Amino acid sequence: MHPAWDAPTVAALLDANADVVRAYFCGHHHPGGYTVRPSGVHHVNFVAILDAATPAGAPANAYAVATFEADAITIDGRGVQPSYRLTWGA
Repeated sequence: MHPAWDAPTVAALLDANADVVRAYFCGHHHPGGYTVRPSGVHHVNFVAILDAATPAGAPANAYAVATFEADAITIDGRGVQPSYRLTWGA
């Protein structure tokens, strides 16, 4: 929803290297976000930490712990940060 000004160039670079780039992490989109591109590269936009809020608008915490494995990345979201399991390969 709020891509960088050069998002198409960055996405093309990541897609062209999808055999070694498994995921792209960024932050500070207030509600956060996740998608996986057709190339298989996962994009995780983490919830804004300082301005995190519950759906009702109350202040909340948001952070995550990432665990890297040979064929997956597990993101254990805390507070209002969602959790994800990013996988690839067979």
